[in-house]
Amino acid sequence: MVGLQKLRAFANVFAFTTTAAVAVSVASAACMFRVNGWEPTDEGVLLARYAANVSGPALVASTNYASRDPAIIRAAFDSVRLTFDMNGDGNVNAVDAAIVLRYVNGHRGDALTQGLTLSGGSRGSLADIQSFIESGCVAPIVSRAPIYEALPATADRSAFLSQTNAQGARAYVYVGPLVYGLTQSNLYVNDTPGVFTYRSVDTPVTATAFEQLLNTQGAERYRFSGVDTSGAYFYRDENSNRGFSYRLLALPSTSSAFLTQANAQGGEGYYFFLPYFVGGASYGIYAKESGSAVYSYALAASSDVNATPADFVTQANAQGANGFKFRTSYFFNDGSRNIYVKDTSQSATYVWKDNPEVASVAALVSQANSEGTSGYAYRGAFAFFPAGFGNPSVTRVLYFKPTNCAGSVLCSPTGAF
Repeated sequence: MVGLQKLRAFANVFAFTTTAAVAVSVASAACMFRVNGWEPTDEGVLLARYAANVSGPALVASTNYASRDPAIIRAAFDSVRLTFDMNGDGNVNAVDAAIVLRYVNGHRGDALTQGLTLSGGSRGSLADIQSFIESGCVAPIVSRAPIYEALPATADRSAFLSQTNAQGARAYVYVGPLVYGLTQSNLYVNDTPGVFTYRSVDTPVTATAFEQLLNTQGAERYRFSGVDTSGAYFYRDENSNRGFSYRLLALPSTSSAFLTQANAQGGEGYYFFLPYFVGGASYGIYAKESGSAVYSYALAASSDVNATPADFVTQANAQGANGFKFRTSYFFNDGSRNIYVKDTSQSATYVWKDNPEVASVAALVSQANSEGTSGYAYRGAFAFFPAGFGNPSVTRVLYFKPTNCAGSVLCSPTGAF
């Protein structure tokens, strides 16, 4: 269970139980050392010692983490070391720690790097490092280890918001509902540090009003997460200044027309969130997150019907090796297709696997947490019809593992994909 311990430590080190917005002028995300609660006398000391390869009790001595297991604290830094890698050489050393601590203590300009050797990495100048910091220190998480929890289903909007906001304060994000027999639960995941706040509003009945609602919430940094009986719900990472904008476009009836539409939107940084039906018509929700991502799309043969779970995994892994991540299967007039998407601004890859169907919520959480220790994130239970719709189905629980993946859209188990 090392992976679970790693992420718990990671969340405990860097996630803070305050819902106050972070007052920083960051275009996309806030570096960890720029968020509320990160102190040079505690987290800064840990970073400096980590960079000096200190381990054991000496790592946490005389800090607020003195009672924590130093091995877990060190593992937490290991998992996110690239976000502290100021000069981009793939390591965290005394140079990186010095830059971070100087920044936290108010040094700017030449004083940030004076006397330090920056060569050997991808960021070899003061301007490069300043740009990295100002853009939010976005870097791939070296090793992910999502932790899952299930809580009882909520009866109404008030109860939903009470539960999601309490979980969000613990760095847990709502994934969605789970139903096994008579047991209904809400699934949550802790994947990266943050303080997440939720809101839910009545769902508009027209496409124009719905698009306006999405953009109003996105301008306030609230990400659209879905629609359920409590309404349209949104969440915000209080440690980030990412904003969101949305477009609702009529969904084309053919796969080729959809691919043209999706690639045109992706070229402007809009990713296909999901199909949505409103006012008796089908629309595609496209979302754009602050940043430089550009998306490309590919379609492949549907694996829902006349294909086995193994066929899907083979297809998804082949696409994933080329940076394309499975989004969903959709029925067009010319047949069903699997939709894949790629963020062309990075070099991420994805590995997929399928697990047997489980019989209870508790079993699902146990399975998901077991997979999480190996870096796999829960994608959901999918029904396959190897012999066609008229024959028995086969259900498998799908998981994916991102590698070299930065950002929250294609990498996180709570993102749109």
